[in-house]
This record gives sequence, C-alpha cells and structure tokens, in this order.
Amino acid sequence: MLLINYESPDGFKRHTRLWNCGNGFGTVRLYEKQQGRWQLIDEMEAGSVGCEYGEYGA
Repeated sequence: MLLINYESPDGFKRHTRLWNCGNGFGTVRLYEKQQGRWQLIDEMEAGSVGCEYGEYGA
C-alpha cells in the first residue's frame, strides 16, 4: 500500500491519511426494507480492483 498525498481539484486536502492499493476485492449486498424486515435484492462480487482507505474531513 502507498500513503497518498491527495489534493482535490478545488485545491483542498480533505484526506489526512489516504492509503492506496491496486489489488482489492470484495462483496456488495443490496438490501431493501419490506414489511419491517430486510430483504436481499442483489449480491455482487468484484476482484482485481483499485482500493483506498483514508480519514476524511480533517
């Protein structure tokens, strides 16, 4: 992982510590609330993607 010094196009640095990596993977599950209970609508898997982790709003 790389520690990135990112500046947004408007000139502000909104991330105090932004880590960047190029080998991410994960699962996204989309739910909808029906009659007071959560119902699974869809599930998606992604792999070989770029990923970032950081603290926002410093």
